[in-house]
Amino acid sequence: MINNTTYFITILFLSLNISCVGQEKLIKHIERFIPKSTIASETRVYSGNLNHDEFEDIVLRFKIENEPEEREHFHLLLGQKNGTYKLSSKNDFFTEDGVDGTAFNGVVIKNGYFSIEYGGGGNTSGSYDIITFKYSKENDNWLLHRVGSLFMHRYADTEPTEEISTQKDFGEIAFKDYGIDNRTLQEVEIDFSLTEKKEIVLDIKNNLYEPIIINSFIFSIPSLILTIKDKNDNIIAMPPPPIPPDDIEFHEKIIKGRESLEILIGAISEILDKVPKNDIQIRGKGFYKTLEEKNKKYKMTSEWVIIEKHNLIYQPE
Repeated sequence: MINNTTYFITILFLSLNISCVGQEKLIKHIERFIPKSTIASETRVYSGNLNHDEFEDIVLRFKIENEPEEREHFHLLLGQKNGTYKLSSKNDFFTEDGVDGTAFNGVVIKNGYFSIEYGGGGNTSGSYDIITFKYSKENDNWLLHRVGSLFMHRYADTEPTEEISTQKDFGEIAFKDYGIDNRTLQEVEIDFSLTEKKEIVLDIKNNLYEPIIINSFIFSIPSLILTIKDKNDNIIAMPPPPIPPDDIEFHEKIIKGRESLEILIGAISEILDKVPKNDIQIRGKGFYKTLEEKNKKYKMTSEWVIIEKHNLIYQPE
């Protein structure tokens, strides 16, 4: 059995010698999964077996124009029987590249495991970080398996310093959730704004790179509603004004990837007239679905906002 230091040095050697031959060929097979705003020089494709089946899979890594330099995107594409690929999981919240002198080095895929690797260092030292995920057949998902760091002094006669964390340390974390914390941009945001005429606008911003569906109905009840409460916390729920649907049968509205939808919900005075007291609070909440997972709903909720006679005041929880 090799020790951890040997493991890291071996992986480091292999990663630094990954060949880019065939990248162009693989990219042609998955062009439809690559956003138009992708930075070409930051796009990488890695092939291997991600889920123990008989088909070759792909890890697609890319960056997007006009985003923070450190932000990366990793999408897992599973090979299908007919030779095409299907998006199975993704993470749009990696922020490792370029932080504290580290740089993205590559992805290694082997037997249901894949590792995202970073290298860095200065004149007298070097470091290597490996984030490994393992396919779980039970969950049909990839879970964080191990996070390791190796720090080496170039000229000191000392052994490399290493740190290893496993699932015993950090628990069960799905690939799609890695790197997400309270500071991370939400996938879909609801916000309020005012026009020059003091009309309140409900803004729904789709931060995903794929379309979402909103305004669908559940047992004839709209899934997008406004909730209003007075100073005594008495709740009054009311739907926003109707949205012209893209799908007449299901009253659904589609918001394209990286786009927003603005819904005019009326003047401040009109909203205040609906409740017995002034200075009420309002919140927008509801659900959205993706085109690929129409049977799965995701929650979207705004912060509470105080409506005064002439202004909006945000009240973060």
